Amino acid sequence: MTASFFSISTYAATLGQIPTVIRERDPRYINLPMVAVSIVNSFIWTGYSVLKRDIPLFMTNSLAFFFMTINLIFYMWAIEMISTESIQSLINFSKAIFPAFEDEPLEDDEVIKDLDADDLEGNELTKAEV
Repeated sequence: MTASFFSISTYAATLGQIPTVIRERDPRYINLPMVAVSIVNSFIWTGYSVLKRDIPLFMTNSLAFFFMTINLIFYMWAIEMISTESIQSLINFSKAIFPAFEDEPLEDDEVIKDLDADDLEGNELTKAEV
């Protein structure tokens, strides 16, 4: 049981870079060879667990397959093989569960909206400089 926990934790930890991948749309944060090997490995072990009717082995490897597939989906999205519209719900779900999205910088338009007109009057700052 402890080994299953640590195995699942290892695969789940790979999802930690997803907020950065979404924010920057950059695939370099996902190690594609590791993801590919992990998908094949977990697929084989899941099949073996079905043959042996081993529930802990099945749960561990089916979760590993699931987590690595999410990594692969975001990798393919980052290199523009998958459209944003097709994975929008996965992106929204990721933004909801990962607290790293709270650190996102505001867009320029949002910064301007947050400034009061009084903040711009009497200062040398203009909207163009903000």
